Amino acid sequence: MKIKITNLQMLSLIEEQINKGNSITIRVEGNSMLPFIKGGVDYVELSPITNQKLKTGDIILFRYSQSFVLHRIISINRETITTQGDAITKKTESITIQDVVAITTTIIKKNKRVYTHTTTFRLKSQFWQHLHPVRKLLMKIYIFAKAK
Repeated sequence: MKIKITNLQMLSLIEEQINKGNSITIRVEGNSMLPFIKGGVDYVELSPITNQKLKTGDIILFRYSQSFVLHRIISINRETITTQGDAITKKTESITIQDVVAITTTIIKKNKRVYTHTTTFRLKSQFWQHLHPVRKLLMKIYIFAKAK
């Protein structure tokens, strides 16, 4: 017997497990994190935020506007965390630490594990962030190339 639940119900269950100290692996929906995470294909491992400090470049799951969002931290000040999807060039979200549910520790692409804390991954992410002025054009090229 199959049971259907809404995304919000599922994410609430995920938040409950994270709060118990468990890591959870989920398939990502949506393409706001392209080219690093492809919706409907890639998975992420979400872990509780323990004693580690959140940093610019971390990919987090957070509550936002009656929903849950998985985006990258682009800046942090004392009370506000600003996030943005890697494929998004204009819109950002402003949240507080209390909105953060989990941190992405691993991206799983075709059974290959990409650890988000490695120097290589962080350098690629920083490079992509510095391409902000031309990212919209690069995303169009990426999507066009993948469609062929």
